[in-house]
Amino acid sequence: LIAAKKASGESGLDLRCFLFRDGLVRLCTTPYQPPTAETRNEKCMHLTNYAVNKNSENFQQNDGEDDGAGSKRSLRWFMSYVGETFGEKERRKLWLKLMGLCMKTVLMVKPTLETEYDGAFPRDLTGGQMGCRCFELLGIDVMLDAKMKPYLIEVNHLPSFTCDSPLDEDIKQRLVKQTLDLTCGSLSSKDKRMYEQLVRERKEVGQATSEVPRTNWEVDTSMLDLPIYKDFERAWPPPEGASKLREQLLTIESRVRDVFKPLHISKKKDLAQDDKPSHSERPPRPPARGSAASAPGASRQPAPPPRSSKRSRSAPGPPRCAFVLPPMRKNSPTGDVAPETAKRSSSARPTRAFLPMKNVQLLI
Repeated sequence: LIAAKKASGESGLDLRCFLFRDGLVRLCTTPYQPPTAETRNEKCMHLTNYAVNKNSENFQQNDGEDDGAGSKRSLRWFMSYVGETFGEKERRKLWLKLMGLCMKTVLMVKPTLETEYDGAFPRDLTGGQMGCRCFELLGIDVMLDAKMKPYLIEVNHLPSFTCDSPLDEDIKQRLVKQTLDLTCGSLSSKDKRMYEQLVRERKEVGQATSEVPRTNWEVDTSMLDLPIYKDFERAWPPPEGASKLREQLLTIESRVRDVFKPLHISKKKDLAQDDKPSHSERPPRPPARGSAASAPGASRQPAPPPRSSKRSRSAPGPPRCAFVLPPMRKNSPTGDVAPETAKRSSSARPTRAFLPMKNVQLLI
């Protein structure tokens, strides 16, 4: 879950990300074997895709309340299995790896998210007091190897909410309900009236940075600051108990912010610099009528030298030839063509001439 709070005193968003502690675990319907010439085409052995394995005769649908049975199981069952088999420490370590993989993926596109947010919504005349106006649910597919190292497969910005089994219905129903509780729990039919009231109060004060009394909406949005809410665990800002992961994510965010500058901010700076008048390069005033400078016989100041036109880097430059072509010769043994005969009318047919080169002969 990706949500945000409007950053106070600066542009951008104060990102809030949560990781749902349940999901779907897809298993192959054929026991795995290292790929060989005979088994490399066995899709149900090497691919865990539900669309592939559901057509297999070995596919087992999860029809009951047991989330640890069938070819599709729950992430909650899998994490419990890891804890019982390898210990609680390894279970927490795997969960932090999954959290780090998801957050590194989101932080790489954080400047893009801020730019699209500012372009998609009109200007908030309350100065951000109404908070963030959108959220998004992402479906992240991860593959684990034998050493329980996660690998990112893909990110779905439109994850499927189709329910083919009671397990799907249970997980996805809880996901949607808790998402709306976190992001839209404070929405009401009076939001438009509250927005207009905040705009009037802000105009009366007349200062963008002035303090305006906090509203009930701002108090309710503190749910986004909770470290845990039911099945959600906050992944950004990073949890306090994972100092190593926290340091890595903060370093990545700082680096990404330095490298990728939002386009709308850089454009605003360029426009602000262009609008400032340059007092040092003002043109001279024209002479007044009837003055000595405007008389016919008066000496005029010399015109300023023309500006040196610099060629743009994107403009094509002169051809860079390694040799100079020899003059054109007529396709006859008489030798060079006279200048008079070289001038032909536009209706005349072009004369063919051969240009001998080392290994190639061009027909011009």
